[in-house]
Amino acid sequence: MGKLKGKKIYCLGSSVTYGYATQGVSFVEMLGKETEATYVKDAVNGTTLAACYPDSYLIRGKKGLKDGYDVCFCQLSTNDAVRHVPLGDVFSHDEATTAGAITSLILFCKRLRIQPMFFSSPKLGESDYSKTVELMHELAAYHQVPFLDLYSDKHIKAIIKMGDYMADDVHPTLLGYEKLFVPEMVKFLKRYID
Repeated sequence: MGKLKGKKIYCLGSSVTYGYATQGVSFVEMLGKETEATYVKDAVNGTTLAACYPDSYLIRGKKGLKDGYDVCFCQLSTNDAVRHVPLGDVFSHDEATTAGAITSLILFCKRLRIQPMFFSSPKLGESDYSKTVELMHELAAYHQVPFLDLYSDKHIKAIIKMGDYMADDVHPTLLGYEKLFVPEMVKFLKRYID
């Protein structure tokens, strides 16, 4: 796996990162087997990116991230949309908004010389998650951080409709992680990790 060998990657997220529908097994363990990098999972079901709850990504990330990590690989939360957390915009610094929390996490990582990277879920169904994905594209461009957009990937959405890749409209099955998430994540990580 070349570029990934020996890297230490902190995977920050909620149920998709945890493996809600797969008894706690997710892409994190699969990436560990697929590559020669070390992955640490910090995932709590139902949590938001925005720091409006004590177990939010941002609060956990600031406690868990430290020198020695190469990458913070962060799930773009579907829970912010479900809980109607205010989005904010590219210039938001209010950590109780999704944008402000993302900005704070990016700046925190950069101070520690950890590469922040984000990915979205290939979530189906109707919700405000599309607005969160659009916002993440803007933030990724503004802060010059990599973003893997699985939500907008038409190829992945077409494959999902043909098989047993999702347990529901948010959570992948083991097959979904193996066939949809991991191949795209490996390519993405290799593209952006020095």
